[in-house]
Amino acid sequence: MENIKKDMIDRNKKIVGFTAGNFDLLHPGYIYTFEDARKHCDHFIVFLQKDPSATRFSKYKPVIPLYERYRALMAIEYIDEVYTYQTEEELYELIKYFKPDPKIIYTSRAHGWSTTKLKNLITKQTMKQNPDVLKDKVTKDEKGNANNKSKEQDCKGLSVPGL
Repeated sequence: MENIKKDMIDRNKKIVGFTAGNFDLLHPGYIYTFEDARKHCDHFIVFLQKDPSATRFSKYKPVIPLYERYRALMAIEYIDEVYTYQTEEELYELIKYFKPDPKIIYTSRAHGWSTTKLKNLITKQTMKQNPDVLKDKVTKDEKGNANNKSKEQDCKGLSVPGL
């Protein structure tokens, strides 16, 4: 956590809120969540999980590379900082370090959106419109590029907090 600049947050003056997740496909539900969270705190942090499928097999592997997810989150006006983590232990260490207000932890899905639901809807729509999609052979090039090239593709020479 050497990259973390603790002095960015003046804890005597600010209420710190946070949320955590992999934020693979940014959908309206995330924006509603971030906007609502920001109304209740002075400083809103997103803890970005690198790949939830590495430890939870029911989860999808992210489609969007880590660095691109980081950049997209940092572009959202309601978010002040983004830090990456992989394991629950690492997330716990970030929470201990930043000491966010326990009342400002955002996990609400009242907006009705979820990335898993969105991915399933995309899959169903694709299969409906193009039922032969699974019959198509994957070329050697596609096989080689199917996995995210985490360090090479995500970082592009720029540092992401937590990497």
